[in-house]
Amino acid sequence: MMLLSHDSKSRCHSFGKRFTRTGVDQGAISILERRKASGSEPPPYFHQSSPMTPMDRRLSLLPLFALFASASAQESIFKETTARPTFLNPAKVEFNDGFAGRLKAPRGFKVSVWTKGLNNPRIMLPLPDGTILVSLNGPGQILALKDANGDGMADAPVIAVDGKAGVHGLARKGDDIYFATVTEVWTARMGPDMRLKDVRKLTGMLPEGGQHARRTLAFGPDGKLYIGVGSRTNDRPAAQPEDACLMRMNPDGSGLEVFAKGLRNTMGFGFSPIDGKIWGFDHGSDYRGNDIPAEELNMIEEGKHYGWPYVWGQQKVDPLMYQVPKGFKSLEEFAASTAPSQMLFTAHSAPIAMLFHSGAGWAEAKNDIFVTFRGSWNRDPASGYKVMRVRFDAMGKPMKSEDFLTGFLTPDGKSYLGRPAGIAQLADGSILVGDDTNGAIYRVAPTG
Repeated sequence: MMLLSHDSKSRCHSFGKRFTRTGVDQGAISILERRKASGSEPPPYFHQSSPMTPMDRRLSLLPLFALFASASAQESIFKETTARPTFLNPAKVEFNDGFAGRLKAPRGFKVSVWTKGLNNPRIMLPLPDGTILVSLNGPGQILALKDANGDGMADAPVIAVDGKAGVHGLARKGDDIYFATVTEVWTARMGPDMRLKDVRKLTGMLPEGGQHARRTLAFGPDGKLYIGVGSRTNDRPAAQPEDACLMRMNPDGSGLEVFAKGLRNTMGFGFSPIDGKIWGFDHGSDYRGNDIPAEELNMIEEGKHYGWPYVWGQQKVDPLMYQVPKGFKSLEEFAASTAPSQMLFTAHSAPIAMLFHSGAGWAEAKNDIFVTFRGSWNRDPASGYKVMRVRFDAMGKPMKSEDFLTGFLTPDGKSYLGRPAGIAQLADGSILVGDDTNGAIYRVAPTG
């Protein structure tokens, strides 16, 4: 049974609204102009990685105009569309040390600044000795951080590796550290000076990045390295099997293969400590209004297709999709063949990273997921900008979701104190949450 997250249930009432011809003209064609006027470049409407020309815009809309030529197609495909795309891109409030006091955690928890002044911190990887590796996606570095004196704050960072443009995903197997750039996976060893040594490339066979270039890594109970590979486009079908999927390979770089398909941008994924099953959060397509498609929590299984770009959520056809996949007579037939999501979250919330809590120092949280939602740029009101908890039962099934750390978004929704990205658990059970825009990492710890 698919579950709605607690912040998604109130959105369902708007699913009956429709696009109109005017809505497509004003919503789709003016997307770039409105985003440029706000001072930030948008991702392209369909798939272009370079700025769109007027001709590009007209060509990208031809499939939509074709839909309106058929009244029956419009009825069948637009029955669950929302209003035309909306944009609210909250402004950043520059960091100050008082931010920790403005963030809201459950009663019995304290939020503090663990470190600050980092440049685009993304994925965090805890090591057995208490060191935390942090990928800096912008500068192409990996930092090593550690609270050696136990004062609750990280000591001065050490640059563990430099010159790896696009570095993002991190994983560990024994003494080996693995990290991913856009098209490559590397391995190394941690030296006594907290710097990575014996750095070598395992593969350069990952696809080019396009719109979603940040790769993530995790080792499975089968000993293989799993790789999250996002789509190169917003909503166009994958040009090659290695787009929009979860891949895996052997630790030595051999045997690279596609494990599951139809995952637009599953950055946050992990393996359940209960049964070893893979759970991952996927980003829905943009430019479909406030409430669809929802962000998804999927149980990812080998050989299955999770719908993108044709289908989302509980096997629902994308309202702007007109193309039928090869081998199927209709989108509805294809939808029935896909794996449905297990839980939905508010559209455009942008899940980035997740962890399964070990229960150390907080037994009640054992085996629950904690996930960062970086936040929307194309939804009014804004969504995300928080950390959520997904509670699992003893059988390894998700039961419900709830807010865990909020306050990143100001009460009026027009500004933000930070955008949660990376997440990690310390040995004492406290949780680190990274903000990739203001460069801080917060520690959320039980007070009891």
